[in-house]
Amino acid sequence: MTNKYFYGWKRISKVRARKEFNNGADVLFIPVNMPVRRDYFCSHVILNNNKKVTFDTLCNRFEYYNCNNETGKYTAFYIREV
Repeated sequence: MTNKYFYGWKRISKVRARKEFNNGADVLFIPVNMPVRRDYFCSHVILNNNKKVTFDTLCNRFEYYNCNNETGKYTAFYIREV
């Protein structure tokens, strides 16, 4: 994983994303090969913990519908840099 920053967001690992999500922080889900640009925010998903669905369930659902050979096989996670 490379350390990437864009528009105030910092890329983090899945383990840290799970921890931040469980603590109530917003986590940005992006397929790994998608270009990270401001005009693509409509295709990205910012999730926060609503206590109804687990992080792993949301991650699996996101990857099932959004990750493929073109966009990337897994999800990259970002949090807001303070």
